[in-house]
Formats: sequence, structure tokens, C-alpha cells
Amino acid sequence: GRKGKDAEAKADGFSMQPITIMQSIHEAIRRELDELVQSAQRLLRTPVEAVPHSIPVLLERLRFLRSVCLYHASSEDEVLFPAALKRVPSTQAHPECLHEHDKEDSKGFEDNAHLLSEILNLVRRRVGEAQVDRRLERLVEGLNAMRGDMLHHMQEEEADVFPVVSRNFSASEQCHLVWRCLRAMPLRLLKQVLPWVAATLPPAQAEEMVGILCAGAPADDEKLLELLLQYVRTRPAKPHVSEPADHSKASQRASKRRKMGLLQEKAASPIDHIFQFHTALRVELKAFYRDAIRVGEAVEQLHRADGGSAGGAQ
Repeated sequence: GRKGKDAEAKADGFSMQPITIMQSIHEAIRRELDELVQSAQRLLRTPVEAVPHSIPVLLERLRFLRSVCLYHASSEDEVLFPAALKRVPSTQAHPECLHEHDKEDSKGFEDNAHLLSEILNLVRRRVGEAQVDRRLERLVEGLNAMRGDMLHHMQEEEADVFPVVSRNFSASEQCHLVWRCLRAMPLRLLKQVLPWVAATLPPAQAEEMVGILCAGAPADDEKLLELLLQYVRTRPAKPHVSEPADHSKASQRASKRRKMGLLQEKAASPIDHIFQFHTALRVELKAFYRDAIRVGEAVEQLHRADGGSAGGAQ
């Protein structure tokens, strides 16, 4: 039973089930979803001319969360769910859990990112405040809907899948599953995700996360383990949307100036956000290029090592 598995976890040096790390990722996602909705709600109270300063940060946070969710979902589909169904074919982790992530494409993230870009464009064109407010209200609704869908799915996983793993896999096996799930993420994302998740845990559990990674990593991943442990112990550096100081007075002054037609800011061209997208795309392509070079070098080293071993054997 559950008590037996808890005792086994403690015997292996852990006070909690290692699979709890996957639930901690869910908790970090929940917290970020809440903060995104709150940030969008704050934009409704932000002076219109201050909105462009907040949108890029919000877009970056949305992009970060999208990457986390896509890679996390992929690792569950490829590692966690198949292992649970193979170990317990009659599990309550219904087969639709395996396909639900397929339905969870990035449409919600893309729709909300498009809305943010549209709002930025409207503000730069100095359109009426009412149009901007309508888009901001749609943004809050869209983020709330996305949040609801994701919370529902995570709750289903925690009710149907995680207990199956907890009951039917040893602490050691759970550690290996956790490692494989995390290993599925690219390094540059893990550098952000691990401190981000560790920050949601009490200090004792954050340190236990280190032990779980150590127990789950295979011997040939020793160098990678050292790097990931550094990430876990790093303070997270995630951007947050800040509100302007003296908010109410600034809003009143801005409203009066809008009504009097005295805003003198130069309107940016609607094409600006396309250039911003191109800049972001170039950054991503450069990152993929660097990763591809590293993978190629690692493969060449393995081939050389295999060739040397074969030659020695002959």
C-alpha cells in the first residue's frame, strides 16, 4: 500500500515519493498561470502609454511557460504514461491521457501572444482607449480559459497517473523516471526550469530534489548531473511585469491628456512587431544552431571512442 511505498522511500533516503518532483513542476506551472492572469488584469489598470513597457515582459513569460508545458507534456507522453500503463495495464490512467496532450497544442499560447502583439500595435497607433481596453479584457478572458484547461488536465494526471506510479514503482524506479522526464528538456530550458521549480519547494525538499536527481542519473550522465545540480541551486531569474509608480495619478493625467489630444508620442509603424518577431526568430535559430553543433561534436566523440574500443578489441 501507500504506507509501504512511503517507508521504502524513506529507506532509500527520501522523505517523499520521488514522483512528487513531477507534481512540483505542476505547482510551478499553476503559480505562473496565476501570475500571468494577474499581470494581464494589472494591464487594465495601467495608463495606456505605459502598456508597451509591460507587454514584452509578458510575452517573454508566456513564451517561457509555453516551452515548459510543451516539453513537460512530451516527456510525460514518452516516458511517464507508457511506463505506468506497461506496469499496470488495468490502471485508471486511461489511454485518453496519452492522447490528451495531442489535443493540447499551443493554440492557447499563440492566441494570447497574438492578442498581446495586437494590443501593442493598437497603443503605438494611438487608437481609442476603448479599443485597447476591449483587447485587454479579451486577453484576461483568454488567459483565464487557458489556465482553466491546463489546471483541469494537471488535476486529472495527479488523480489518475501519479498515484499509480507512487504505488507500483520503487523509489529507485521513480528517480529514474523523473530523471528521464527532465532529461527530455533542452539544456537551455532546464537552466531556467530547475531553479524555477526548486523555488516553489521548502529548502529541505529542494535539497531532496538534488538527491532524487543523483539517484536517477545513470553513471554515464555524471557531467550532465553536475550541471543540473548547479541549476537546481541557482536562484531563479525570471522577469516579472512591474506596475508604474503613483499609478492612480498617472492614470488620471494620461486620461486627461488622451481626451485633450495632447499625447505627443510618435506612433510606431504597425510593421514594428513583425521586425520584433524576426529578431526573436534569429535568436532562436542561433540557439538551435549552437545546440546542433554541440550534439554533432558529442556524436563524433562517441564514434571516435567506439572506434578506439573496437581497435583495441581487435
